[in-house]
Amino acid sequence: MKSLLQVVLEFAHMLRQWGIAVGPEQVEDALHALTVTGIHQREIVRNVLKMTMVAKRWEEEVFDMLFELHFMGMEFPPLLRATGDTSPALAFILFGDERKFLEILEQLVNAETPQGDQRMFGAFLWRVLTASGLASARDELRAFLNRLLEEGSISREEFEKLLEEGNTRISKLREKLRPLIEKMLVEKGVMRDRRVNSLVEREFYSLSDEELNELRLLCRHLGRQLRTVLSAARKHSRKGDLDVRRMLRESEGTDGVPFKLIYRQRRIKKPRLVILADVSSSMRHSLEFFLRILHAVREEFSSVRLFIFVNSCMEVSWIPWDRNPLDTLGHLAEKEGFDLYAYTNYGASLQSFMENYASALTRRTSVIFIGDGRSNYADPGEEVMKRMREIVRHIYWLNPEPVYGWVTGDSEMKTFIKYVDGAYVVRSLQDMWNFVRDLVLGRGQTNVTFPEALALKG
Repeated sequence: MKSLLQVVLEFAHMLRQWGIAVGPEQVEDALHALTVTGIHQREIVRNVLKMTMVAKRWEEEVFDMLFELHFMGMEFPPLLRATGDTSPALAFILFGDERKFLEILEQLVNAETPQGDQRMFGAFLWRVLTASGLASARDELRAFLNRLLEEGSISREEFEKLLEEGNTRISKLREKLRPLIEKMLVEKGVMRDRRVNSLVEREFYSLSDEELNELRLLCRHLGRQLRTVLSAARKHSRKGDLDVRRMLRESEGTDGVPFKLIYRQRRIKKPRLVILADVSSSMRHSLEFFLRILHAVREEFSSVRLFIFVNSCMEVSWIPWDRNPLDTLGHLAEKEGFDLYAYTNYGASLQSFMENYASALTRRTSVIFIGDGRSNYADPGEEVMKRMREIVRHIYWLNPEPVYGWVTGDSEMKTFIKYVDGAYVVRSLQDMWNFVRDLVLGRGQTNVTFPEALALKG
């Protein structure tokens, strides 16, 4: 039979797993209060534990779910007799109502949803399995049946039968729990379902018109997901070096002993972004989805200016980015006399940009080229690229073609790559998402492998 201390300590451990700060003082207060009130009424026990262990309003809902989960196999009294020395969760898993068990877990997932991307699913699933007792249920079941066998309460045949039946029930509950959590996290926008993952990772050229429309609808959800990931990363990136002076000043009240570490807050300088986009027909899907993803995090940059080119350059920073830009560009180009269907000429386009918009380039500017680098055998404008490289902070290139195509035909990527900090192959929405994430976090690393890039630069 478990002691009152064991039961309260196990419950406190479960609360800590779900982010509720419960320390030794709260446990001690709970034990003192329970010795006064007694443990004969369930609601009294619930209220005592809540008053001593919950400090914030948002924790109350999580506490209620965990209380039901932890004590679901117990009757009051006897509080300390779950099923021999097994956990209350195991008693409920083996002998309780399966539907009620899953309902409580569903409420628990609703009350506490992780913030992040789909890579957190495994860790979150493990937390739910641990809190519910399913993670250790098989080991506890075998230990419990072994004790009954040693006591002579069951025969060897009964042991084998009960063990098989219990493991089958545990396996079924675990199988039902995984899709339940996955479905709820998809609904909350924390992760993507398998079909969405497949769509996001497929290359643009392989998508039908119907699938492209579906991808457009997904962009808003992916933008929210990206903001969540960036927000979590920013919290850690703002922490600077130890602030020794402030630490010593704060420690005057503790006889000079610094009990609290104080860090300087880094000042994050938002970069300026200039986007130069090839709007020839082969590049339009890449441009559209890049702008849709970037639209979700525009506040991460101090300024963003968009320029389009085919054989000359024009600024179109004011067009709506959360819709298909091609709809607006068609009318705008016709009005301004800009030929969207001319032969692409990178040299003429770069020269046009430097003549009309060179003031957009500063030491704080990062330039992003979106293009396949194919200039129809015209001058690639290497001297202009060299001048641009001397002025700006970073140059990145997004190319929808595979690397082996960069040295074939009229591609000038072998020229341009000499002046860029990172070259990305972007053939899907996932590639775009990864690039924007790395750009904002300052990880402008090429996804072209080093030997390939080196061969081009050589």
